[in-house]
This record gives sequence, structure tokens and C-alpha cells, in this order.
Amino acid sequence: MSINKFVIILASIVAGILLLLFALRGQSVMLDRLNPTIPVKPYYTVVETDGKKLNDTQWEYQFVGYDDQGEKNTFIMIASKNLRKGAYLEVYAKGLNGKGWTEVTPAGIPEKAQIKLSTPKES
Repeated sequence: MSINKFVIILASIVAGILLLLFALRGQSVMLDRLNPTIPVKPYYTVVETDGKKLNDTQWEYQFVGYDDQGEKNTFIMIASKNLRKGAYLEVYAKGLNGKGWTEVTPAGIPEKAQIKLSTPKES
């Protein structure tokens, strides 16, 4: 096999993998966790329910959050404690995968995210 054929085949394989990664964005928490094409971004949310207790040290939450431009994202996050209802959080998420959180005050939330969080939820 010549070098040119090898380079073309290798480039085709890499391009196929990249296309697959982009196509699978937002399909599952595990895929998002492993996908290097998805950036980690901060989202702002409010704790509205108790977490689902997984064991003595883990609670699972599903949040709807908004970035600093007011763009919506839904993600799942595991916390090491049951979070306080009504708490405002800055959650670092990679697609569907919440990676870490910090409690913030409403004043620490960007304006566009504040507007989205204060808009009544649709039933």
C-alpha cells in the first residue's frame, strides 16, 4: 500500500469518527462525558426538588439550566448531598453531564439567565 492511500484511509477514518461524535452529541450522559468535541460550560439553575438518593453519599438531579446568553440546557448531575430546595446553582455541564456545582446568589447570575429562571415554567 502506498503512503498516499494510507493517508487517505487514515484521514477518512478520523473524519468518520469526528462526524460520529458530532452526530451523537446530546444522546446520552455517558457519550457526552467521553466526547471531546463538547465544551464544559457554566449553566445557572434552581434546586426545585429533592434529589433521587442513589446511595448514602450520592443524589441524582435533573436540571434545566441557562447559560450566560439565556440558552437552555437539560442535564443530569450527581451531588454528594441532598441539595437545599430554592438554592441557586452554577453548574458546569458538558452536554447532558453535570460535572460540578457551586451555590450562588441571584446577583451572581448573568442577566439573561436570571430572566429565564424567573419566567414561570410551563405545565
